[in-house]
Amino acid sequence: MAPVYIPDERITDQIIRSAYEAEVMKITKAGVYMGIWQVCAVSSILKSPVFSVHPQTGNPIVRFDLHRLILPRLHSALKVTPGCQHDDQGISATPNNPLVIMWTTTRQDMTKEHWIANHFVVAVPETTDSVGKQSARPMSDQMFDVPPPGECKGLWVLVQYERKPYPGVVVEVDGEEVYVDCMNAVGKGFTNTFFWPKTYQDLCWYDHDKILAVIPQPVRTSNAADQFSVDEAIWRAVVGKLKA
Repeated sequence: MAPVYIPDERITDQIIRSAYEAEVMKITKAGVYMGIWQVCAVSSILKSPVFSVHPQTGNPIVRFDLHRLILPRLHSALKVTPGCQHDDQGISATPNNPLVIMWTTTRQDMTKEHWIANHFVVAVPETTDSVGKQSARPMSDQMFDVPPPGECKGLWVLVQYERKPYPGVVVEVDGEEVYVDCMNAVGKGFTNTFFWPKTYQDLCWYDHDKILAVIPQPVRTSNAADQFSVDEAIWRAVVGKLKA
């Protein structure tokens, strides 16, 4: 979308639609690079969740956009539901065990700070067990990869407080601790509904290992202008890990 966006232009639904249409038309030509929208299309075509992995290098804002779990669109005729297994298609994936692609580059002339991806590949993670054999690392583990403290400032995260996850923004970092401005939960339990407190800021220092996941910015719920929810697939995965 960036090449068709004019800096300082107010982003409206029409501008987003026009940018999307322009990119769709551009990728019909051979040799054109693709981006996150095309990965979303792959998820829907395969009818499977796809985890888009971006290395912890380069522009952190770019990583924030590209490092995420993507769910397929609903298709009532095919009875496709995000997170379900689709054995009839030979695909078995859930939000906790998605198919994985990783962004990489063919360039050799970049520093870590200015690293830019130019394509992605299928990722097959491996770990080494106690006897030196290679074994697959569960995809669910990768969903909880968190950048080092120095790269967390400005990111939306889920932090753990009293065994519950809360969304917030990292506003400061000090050593191995992060200062997070958190939203408050609506109700008790693991309800995925949150709000910004109006009479105070819920600012608190957390150990870096209390960050459960880096998340997209929560979106407003349909039934209240001042209530928000976290991406449902990420929320379910995080809650599942806490309850395990």
